[in-house]
Amino acid sequence: MRNLIYICTIILLGGLLVWGNGLLKYKFEMSSATGDVLDAIYGKSVLLERISVLERENAELRTDKLFADISPPGTFKVYSSYPENNLKELIIAAGKNKNIKVGEAVTYGKTIFVGEVINVADTWSVAKTIFDQNENVIVRIGDKEVDGLLKGGNTPTVTLINKKAEITVGDIILSADKKFHYGLEIGQIKEIIENPAEQFKSAIIEPIIQFSDIKNVSIQP
Repeated sequence: MRNLIYICTIILLGGLLVWGNGLLKYKFEMSSATGDVLDAIYGKSVLLERISVLERENAELRTDKLFADISPPGTFKVYSSYPENNLKELIIAAGKNKNIKVGEAVTYGKTIFVGEVINVADTWSVAKTIFDQNENVIVRIGDKEVDGLLKGGNTPTVTLINKKAEITVGDIILSADKKFHYGLEIGQIKEIIENPAEQFKSAIIEPIIQFSDIKNVSIQP
């Protein structure tokens, strides 16, 4: 009798284990299926949408950073004149849309004089440089602030310098014309020219920067 009870108990326990395993497997399968359904309806679509948003934001950030790197804040790009490399004028990628006006000074950075705006369209403008023969700017030279007149051209020159004025090669030339901000750097004296027959002496200018390398400029209203 005792053996019979023992055998029945084992059979009952085995049945419970089998039934329990089946129930657990059923619950697991149902949970997995439900998860797949919810994933299919919400999870994956939301995830893919979020990934797409992040990719767009990342692309925009890369573009903004690239633009900031190549065009510092407060500056405007200059169109290329390659292969002609026309130094007499710059075409700037900004115009009325950026409130640029004729007569404003064009600078490299904030202090180096490049030229002045002579024409403004909706989205671009033109500036003549110190290499334009029509560019004339009143200047001062060196520590003694000797007056002179910048005459633009293929070889920019400061003219009308008093013969008695003390100037030397290397003296810095600054703008002193009321139409621009005072003290914009134009260049330095490369060579002094004195002619006994002339009433004044002159000086050839060596620009501070290579104009052919200018890719960004600022506008000084």
